[in-house]
Amino acid sequence: MLGAEHAYVMFLHEETHDLLLYSDHSWYRLPMGYSIAGHVAETGLFTNITKASDDRRFNYNLDKKLGIESQELLAVPVSYTTMTPPTTP
Repeated sequence: MLGAEHAYVMFLHEETHDLLLYSDHSWYRLPMGYSIAGHVAETGLFTNITKASDDRRFNYNLDKKLGIESQELLAVPVSYTTMTPPTTP
């Protein structure tokens, strides 16, 4: 287990390519490429940051809106593809 105080899942809006986060009965929208999560979504690369405030991509505004203080961050892109099941001869 990670021992995290907070965990969030962001969704990629297929039409606008914004990231959407739902927390405490509110939706938050972030542009692709903005913030650490936006960077991860844009590049597809996971990111493990030991001191968030030192990272230039860190978004203080999102922490303020969510009422949290991020210190360490682990951001991992999660995606799926629709696969056609193999056919048997």
